[in-house]
Amino acid sequence: MRFTEYVTRFVRLASRYEEETTGTTAFGFPSSPFTDNNGRSKLGSGIAFNDEATCLKELAANAHRIEAWRKTNSYRYLVQVSTLLTSSLFVSFFNYMVCRIMENTKLAVLSKASMFFTSCSE
Repeated sequence: MRFTEYVTRFVRLASRYEEETTGTTAFGFPSSPFTDNNGRSKLGSGIAFNDEATCLKELAANAHRIEAWRKTNSYRYLVQVSTLLTSSLFVSFFNYMVCRIMENTKLAVLSKASMFFTSCSE
């Protein structure tokens, strides 16, 4: 399970990297923060970081890996099938919420598991 989490996080990070360097991403969801304007809430999307400095630090640390991965067949395949994977709004919301829950270090493991299984059952 940890390897799957690592790969998923890497792909989401690569999507954010593409967005930062080229202005758009060929796969994944564009990053946007949660907003609350006059009672009209909008959920965020993309990989979540605690602050912008952490984001930039992680992008810089992984830039060479991401650039190398972008030259592989697995990257080209992901770009080709991304329209099938991203067609559902639920997939976007679910991925975002799972990452937010797992990255919150203040929650106990049982609380994280409970939130995860509750969201899966609905």
